[in-house]
Amino acid sequence: MKRLIITTLFVAGVALRADDITLTDGRVYKNATIISHTVTSATIETDNGGAIVPLEKLPPDLQKKCGYDPDAAKVDI
Repeated sequence: MKRLIITTLFVAGVALRADDITLTDGRVYKNATIISHTVTSATIETDNGGAIVPLEKLPPDLQKKCGYDPDAAKVDI
């Protein structure tokens, strides 16, 4: 229950528009919008569907816009 509450608190309410998003692993999302994010991942919507990607794989400018903090993103399971 505690984990669910923490995750819910970090969901952003503002969409971040980016024409194309190229991840650090080379995957490209065309005509993409980040519709929400948590401390560990971003939900990306495109014309062809969507995906949930780790924030660490976003380019640095989008990591910054999402408030990515590698230390905060570490999760003990």
